[in-house]
Amino acid sequence: MYIAGTKLLETYTVPPLLPHQVLAIGVTSYNGMLYLGVNADREAMRDLDVPPSLLRESLDELLEAAQRVAPALRWAMSKGGKRSGEKSTRKIPKDVSEPNFSAFKPNS
Repeated sequence: MYIAGTKLLETYTVPPLLPHQVLAIGVTSYNGMLYLGVNADREAMRDLDVPPSLLRESLDELLEAAQRVAPALRWAMSKGGKRSGEKSTRKIPKDVSEPNFSAFKPNS
């Protein structure tokens, strides 16, 4: 995707807080990456450090599960439910690598 002739490299969502809402988490995917945006009402939610740490823990669990099943999934998708001799056109990444959570830090 290009914006004003410049390639878009990353995109982060900024989810709005609706009335009486204390936490909003938005997720977008672009160019093979997953981006998270967290917005919270600091006055209504005193333990703002908890949701990001729980989210990180859950993403680590998801990554671990993906790494365990990736070989079997890759094999199953190579079969793709096609007729004998045909291969699926869908792709599974060859390497389910470590995510970069460096940008996922709550603001102080």
